[in-house]
Amino acid sequence: MPDHRHATEGRPPTIAHVVHSLGIGGAETLAAGLARQLHGSYRFVFLCLDDAGPLAEALRARGIAVEILKRRPGLDLPVAHRLAGAVHRHRVDLLHTHQYTPFFYAAVSRALRPGPTLIFTEHGRHQPDHRTIRRVATNRLLLRRSDRITAVGRAVRDALVRHEGLAARRVQVIPNGIDPGTFGSAAARQARSAVRRELGLTGAHPVAVQVARFHPVTDHATAIRAMKQVVQRIPRAVLVVVGDGPQRAALETMVAGAGLGPHVRVLGLRRDVLCRPDARKRMGDEGRQGLIAHFTQKQMHERVSRLYDQMLNQRA
Repeated sequence: MPDHRHATEGRPPTIAHVVHSLGIGGAETLAAGLARQLHGSYRFVFLCLDDAGPLAEALRARGIAVEILKRRPGLDLPVAHRLAGAVHRHRVDLLHTHQYTPFFYAAVSRALRPGPTLIFTEHGRHQPDHRTIRRVATNRLLLRRSDRITAVGRAVRDALVRHEGLAARRVQVIPNGIDPGTFGSAAARQARSAVRRELGLTGAHPVAVQVARFHPVTDHATAIRAMKQVVQRIPRAVLVVVGDGPQRAALETMVAGAGLGPHVRVLGLRRDVLCRPDARKRMGDEGRQGLIAHFTQKQMHERVSRLYDQMLNQRA
């Protein structure tokens, strides 16, 4: 349970999530899920550098403030001024930044106007990933000793250490979590059969599903190139691509250019992505116990909440 020793003037502490936008993406969905789950224990505000997106209205409906900062292309230092003003206006006690650019502008905003400590959560890395002296120096200048850094996996943590020059002891891994209750039920099996019928697929079609935002960092191009080789060996194989984002048109062009139209189905945004029950069963008891112990939404939310409490209590 959250530790309310850090409550300020009788109100829950205010945590601002700083994100690019509230479009459909992994980082955005995770941040919105945290706010929905922990709302009440903390007061949440979303500060979007670029635009709102479809997740914004659902958050506003729950009484969670969403503010758009309207960042311009390139280095936009005025957006750091606007961010600093929003932090002051909302009386923010802790900043939770998602991805490097939101971290950068949040950290810069504290140089313009005194601001709270922050968490920098890295969700993924652009490729090719490399180290630059300027970036390492910038990180050392912007990070305070009291700031914390989290990564969604060990590979991301290793990249932060190798390419951002961050000390390994400063980077905590908090894996993304899922709700295992949504997988393997009778309703899930029925939904799976319905989707196969919708797509004209039978049990004879081996199907792989890729769920990710259509963005260069998620590297759909590699999956498309891999499918060219797969279908030579397994002619009935199908890759179902689920998601949305700025690279959708480019992805569809790539699929058509590779002659993979029958083998790669670009579905866009869906709400019915489910795990194969037989694949889930093969995980075995040990695998399921490991998932429940380390990779559920409940575990993720508890870890993040503990981190919030540690930082807020240190501030108090």
